[in-house]
Amino acid sequence: MRQELLARALSLLERHGFRVATFYHTNSCFDLIARSPNLTLLVKVFGNIDALRPEHATELRKLEKIFNAEALILGEKTKAFSLQRGMVYERHDIPVLNLGSFADLLDERAPYIKYYKGKSIVELDADAMRRKREEAGKPLSEVAEQVGLAKESLHRFEAGASTSLDTARKLEAYFKCTLIKQANFLGETGHEPIPERELFSEHFEDELLQKIHDLGLKLAEFHRAPFDAFTQPSEGLLISLGHKKADIQRKALDLGKSGETLAAHAVILAKEFKARKVEDIPVIGEEDLETLHKAKDLLKLIREREKLR
Repeated sequence: MRQELLARALSLLERHGFRVATFYHTNSCFDLIARSPNLTLLVKVFGNIDALRPEHATELRKLEKIFNAEALILGEKTKAFSLQRGMVYERHDIPVLNLGSFADLLDERAPYIKYYKGKSIVELDADAMRRKREEAGKPLSEVAEQVGLAKESLHRFEAGASTSLDTARKLEAYFKCTLIKQANFLGETGHEPIPERELFSEHFEDELLQKIHDLGLKLAEFHRAPFDAFTQPSEGLLISLGHKKADIQRKALDLGKSGETLAAHAVILAKEFKARKVEDIPVIGEEDLETLHKAKDLLKLIREREKLR
């Protein structure tokens, strides 16, 4: 099921003009990076969405912030039920869609129902509802009584509170207009914003990353991505740590895909590997780093090695 979902998601994204890189052969917290001029998506695919691990979700939220992207989970079921088209679910604060809902989203027909604690929740057009009531010249108490709601509930809805799908349908029937809004779930999170001190590290177990940081670059470190770090605010630079030759070859391929899709430079840091470039990705050794004193020196060296044949 998962392989079929991945293939169909990839096809949908390419059909809508996204540049896509795939990472489902790795243990990354995402399977796809998809980028268009206006949107970058980090997509993880499961047959059963309960398989999403909390530590992967945490890293996804960090990547989302660093790359100004949107994280999504695609799946078909939980342990208890199948996911429905037109409904947004959630796992560890990451939005979840089935493939049909994902196709609708790409067609700019976002789902309008959120699944929350076993209930179908929707957002109302509070301004339209208030305007309709005022045009009819009816007080809150009268409308609430006729619809079968508490006055306090209707007041909350006009103030922007969400409600159940059943209640929304009753209000739409009463006012004879559409009140349900599309779910604005991209960019939303129930968590507090991630503070910068949790995005960028000051101290690193790996001494090569520490040397990069000490050149004056801010480094965000990752443990469940196809790369180990990313620099800001200078030119975006994806970094992987290489060890053995086969490991470096594989990481270079993943870095190449990541850098091309995210429009970032890429480099491999390696202690005992003498090649200066692998799969078009520059390799910087420990001895190289010892000769550098500023971030601009590193970036200059990377550009020089990018030009090597």
